[in-house]
Amino acid sequence: MDSIRQSPVSVLCIRPAAFDACVAAWQLFIAKSPAGSQLIVISDDAPSSLPNVRVVQQIHPLTYGALLQTALWSADTPLVLFVPGDESVGPKDVREFFDRIDGTDIVVGCRQIGKSPALVRAGDMLRRIMARIFLGYTPPPRLSWSGWRGWPVRWLADHVFGVPLADPMCGVLLARREIFDRIPIQSAGPFAHVEILAKANHLGCLLDEVALAGGADRPVPFAADAWRLLHWPDFGPPQVACDFAKRNLARELSQEM
Repeated sequence: MDSIRQSPVSVLCIRPAAFDACVAAWQLFIAKSPAGSQLIVISDDAPSSLPNVRVVQQIHPLTYGALLQTALWSADTPLVLFVPGDESVGPKDVREFFDRIDGTDIVVGCRQIGKSPALVRAGDMLRRIMARIFLGYTPPPRLSWSGWRGWPVRWLADHVFGVPLADPMCGVLLARREIFDRIPIQSAGPFAHVEILAKANHLGCLLDEVALAGGADRPVPFAADAWRLLHWPDFGPPQVACDFAKRNLARELSQEM
């Protein structure tokens, strides 16, 4: 693969909870990034003018998935970085993502939320022993433990959608922008993160993951989005029904970098 780690990056932040702190941290990151990098913030109540920040303010309420698609439409750099709207992940936490992106298409975070329960560790050991006996190889150890609340989504992502990652709902992701030409977002909620990884894996993209210290394990509704994705998967290109979406749903309040 061509080296891309030193290319401009668009940092995408959806509805930051602590707006000023989030923007200040990532503004500094953008200032140290290659020329052409940008911070894109999707927010309903952002200030009208911010230096070195591209703000997209929604005129009508949109779902999380639609906001994520809007952010991707706004990104025009070779790399995109999804970051959470809280302060759980900062610029120093994503350095390894850039170290690994040259050899892959998507690098995903994996939250470390406490120590793995004894039951989980015992199951992992049994699985490793059985794989060694019957398949002749030993699976790698669990990268981290991301909590019980998100376990149903992680199980569904792995066993139904074929996403071979420990924490597909992490929400921290660095990817090559070009892959999203074939990945329109159909999910309304945060299950969009699983959808992106499932479609990318189906299209033959290479996936990698990096352990992240901390994070929050929150249950998310996923049944309707998972059903839609199973029965009517769309591999694009994304439809910019978009003239309407760009003209009427999003108003950019930006100051060019």
